Amino acid sequence: WLPSLLVLISIVVSFFVEFSTYLPIVIFGTYMSWLYLRYLQRKPETGLKGDPSDEFAFATFFPEIL
Repeated sequence: WLPSLLVLISIVVSFFVEFSTYLPIVIFGTYMSWLYLRYLQRKPETGLKGDPSDEFAFATFFPEIL
């Protein structure tokens, strides 16, 4: 849950510090990095692109409550 925790901390910090200009970059960068790892990264040992496992689904970035 580290990526979602870092985004949450960034959102909270943006309320108190002049960090709000970087907030969209942090959120977009986190999402784009997940997209790359999930669908585009090549794995030479398997010949597949991305990580098709259920453990890397987008919903696993967040606690089960959300």
